Amino acid sequence: MSALEKTIRLTIDLTYDPEIMHGDDPESIEWFQGILSGDNLQLGEFFDVGDMIGTVKVVDCDPTQDERVKALEAENARLRDDLADAMTAIEECKDEIDQSIINEYPHDHPVQERYRKRDFAANPARMFLDRRAALRALE
Repeated sequence: MSALEKTIRLTIDLTYDPEIMHGDDPESIEWFQGILSGDNLQLGEFFDVGDMIGTVKVVDCDPTQDERVKALEAENARLRDDLADAMTAIEECKDEIDQSIINEYPHDHPVQERYRKRDFAANPARMFLDRRAALRALE
């Protein structure tokens, strides 16, 4: 860069036809992304005289809003699936811990009933599920 050159940071939206530029071909998409991230882009004004204004270097390339929304929706769906799996696992843990408590205190003696009640209340899976149900009731 010479002493006379100046750099101005621009934020731009590039509007293009993906079918014309690269289609659905992964290699063509990679080529197009390479063009955008290279140092050979030029900014020109072609309305009046067709002057070349300068070179352009892409500093950051964000996907379009639609692509972002689709990506977030896909991530949301994945997280909901993960949550459903985790909730199933927590239910199973609660049941296994409860069964372990019943096995530990199998008789109807008042002391064992009190221990069972105490341990059921201390079951971490049960506490989580109860707290989650209470929070959902507030929604």
